[in-house]
Amino acid sequence: TYGNGMLLSTGTSLANIKEDSTGMALVDNMSTDAIDMTAHKELALGASQDAEYSGNIIVGTNQAYRFAAMNGATLTLNSSLASEHDVIVDGQGLSGGTVVLGGASAVNGTVTVMGHKDGRDGDVTLGFAADDALSAAAAVHVEKGGIVDVGNTTQTLNVKDPVTETFQRPEDNV
Repeated sequence: TYGNGMLLSTGTSLANIKEDSTGMALVDNMSTDAIDMTAHKELALGASQDAEYSGNIIVGTNQAYRFAAMNGATLTLNSSLASEHDVIVDGQGLSGGTVVLGGASAVNGTVTVMGHKDGRDGDVTLGFAADDALSAAAAVHVEKGGIVDVGNTTQTLNVKDPVTETFQRPEDNV
């Protein structure tokens, strides 16, 4: 169910999850196991408590990387994200989570940050731990409930529809 999660511990397989499932597969802290999401196109990797993930995330052709976090949790992704995929950061109607791109990625598709896929309440933040975490070619869309926080990093963001975007600078956090 959308907005609910299941913990993926080390060695846990997605094989027992229906392919059309939505919601979050919660990752363990410092997990390095590869996660194959090709059969789960609507399922997001997420966190309900602070977690760091550095394993390989496998997605299929024309499939987006999907990430989520909730309840004040931060999911830091130190994984390499391939250029030919979009990224969707979705609060799934829940509040207060942050997804951080921990290093530079090759993503040059569309990056969407939103509180809920259907426009309902919820919020989530996309943050960055490294300069140039996204390719300058990536088209960044921030929808209702989405926040982009560049923190103390330098980003070149190709922002679409800037009137509706929510961005934070370090001085906004004072």
